[in-house]
Amino acid sequence: MKNHHAHLSKGQSPLQKRYDTLCRNHEELLDYVRSLQEDLDRDHIELMYMSAFIEYKRLNEEYTFFREHAREVYDDERPFPILTL
Repeated sequence: MKNHHAHLSKGQSPLQKRYDTLCRNHEELLDYVRSLQEDLDRDHIELMYMSAFIEYKRLNEEYTFFREHAREVYDDERPFPILTL
């Protein structure tokens, strides 16, 4: 969605300036939401493949055990925790 208004002119009212700012912010938010949706779609596909792989390899019991017993471990070399048994 493009801003249908001309660029700000010197005589533009404060209300119009606010409206134009809101339109720009709206566009930025739409771009961000689209990016999140693309990430979600990609992650959904990845999850589908991982789930099928677990089933294919008959690792369901091992996966369930890991999911129920894994704990987060923090490492100074990583900015995030990892899961381990």
